[in-house]
Amino acid sequence: MLLIQKGQRIPFDVAPNRVIHYDTADWNSPGQCVNELKQQIEAVLKDPLAAYNPISAAIDFLALRGSSDPFKQIVAEL
Repeated sequence: MLLIQKGQRIPFDVAPNRVIHYDTADWNSPGQCVNELKQQIEAVLKDPLAAYNPISAAIDFLALRGSSDPFKQIVAEL
């Protein structure tokens, strides 16, 4: 999960990840961020395999590379 200030662009390489936006001009923003973080943590605890992040992606690619299936190896290289 990423925290990013409202109005900022999400870098392309982490764009698929979950993002929480905060607003330094909004006094309610910290509480909203805490609530959203709790919801995201609960979602991951409920279904850990649904979590996507750079580490889980790397693990998936390593599994594809180590596969005996040539198609999966090609997908990993792409």
